[in-house]
Amino acid sequence: MTVAEISAAKIHGNTAIPAGTYTIDLNTVSPRFKDRSWAQCCQGKLPRLNNVKGFTGVLIHVGNAPKDTSGCILVGDNNAKDSLVNSVSVFQKLMRILALASDVTLTIG
Repeated sequence: MTVAEISAAKIHGNTAIPAGTYTIDLNTVSPRFKDRSWAQCCQGKLPRLNNVKGFTGVLIHVGNAPKDTSGCILVGDNNAKDSLVNSVSVFQKLMRILALASDVTLTIG
């Protein structure tokens, strides 16, 4: 889809990002999350997807339900529909893994 097509179909906080492979920036400090206790493991730096067509500021962060995101990717254990648990521990584990990586990409199908 073109950016214009994505923008026309996009519903803020509800539309999924397009399928693709994205590089991940590990140096983005989010003003919204930088002071949260769970973000201190990474000095407030959250993984950010780069070059997402039609979207900006797509982060990977803690959250337990759809209401906790406006389109970012939440991490946790998925044991029930529309709900995550253990989000903080899964996020912190992910950050330990990402800290060891040199180039990080994420493929969304």
